[in-house]
Amino acid sequence: MKPLLFAVAAVASLAAVPTAAAVITASLDANAMQINQLNNVAITPVSLGVGDALDLTINFTNGPMTVGNGSALWIGLLTNGDGATLNSTATMFVLGGSANMFGSLNNTQDNSFAHVGNFFGGFQTGSGDLSFAGLRQTLTINSSDLQGPREYDRAFFFFSELPQGGVVPEPQSWAMLIAGFGLVGAAARRRRSGAARAIAA
Repeated sequence: MKPLLFAVAAVASLAAVPTAAAVITASLDANAMQINQLNNVAITPVSLGVGDALDLTINFTNGPMTVGNGSALWIGLLTNGDGATLNSTATMFVLGGSANMFGSLNNTQDNSFAHVGNFFGGFQTGSGDLSFAGLRQTLTINSSDLQGPREYDRAFFFFSELPQGGVVPEPQSWAMLIAGFGLVGAAARRRRSGAARAIAA
């Protein structure tokens, strides 16, 4: 009886071990970053689905990266596939940030675009420009309307500054804004892949 109990305990122990996170580190040139754009770089493709975890770090070369009182910072991964609704819980860490920034923020979001990665507003704790050497986001995908995992092949960074008057938009407004950029990015990727197929033919 004791060996059987031991075997059951061993199986339960193995089942409790969390899935290891996909760890990705990418670099972007701080001098080349454009506001309200999905600034991105190619990565080794990674497949992620429900229950999977991601640990993404983007470091800025020729930095630090400086934004004028930025109210939204966003990093994540892009796919060449179609958009899908994902729900993910994430924490964003500021690496080497200026004194007027929070060190980290966390949230849970529904994202209905061709990407994985949560966006964050409200990192500023005071006036003046914000500067940082890098950003790190750890997240877990809670749910998805896809049937299985999706492959991601680019890492991106997005930032948007406060509008005139310094009023921070509601999360729904950010979602609509970012949805537009996501659709533009997806269309551009499709055009590039179509052109590549035409040249190959």
